[in-house]
Amino acid sequence: MYQMVNYQLFDWCIGVIVFANMAVVIVETDAQAIGHKVPGWVLMLNPVFLAVYSVELSAKLFAFRLSFFHEVWNVNDLLLVSVDSILLMLGSSWVNSHLYPSSGYLG
Repeated sequence: MYQMVNYQLFDWCIGVIVFANMAVVIVETDAQAIGHKVPGWVLMLNPVFLAVYSVELSAKLFAFRLSFFHEVWNVNDLLLVSVDSILLMLGSSWVNSHLYPSSGYLG
């Protein structure tokens, strides 16, 4: 695992994924800015990107163990992915509570 996450091709592939994510964010932002509905494929890709980043972080945490936290970029990535995961969960629960207000409690 250590060799894989230190392999230059691994970093290059993650870099390509980051740029693809950036392009998707641009499409999403542009659609919202002009008052259009965000395309469904954009909404579908956001959790996919988050899953890829989560797998990358898990692999790095496993490979580097505590030395993972010695690299500022790793800590930055961990914070970004953690916040995005929390926002995704909160957003999903907010949407579900407004679409299905009686779910989750008796009443």
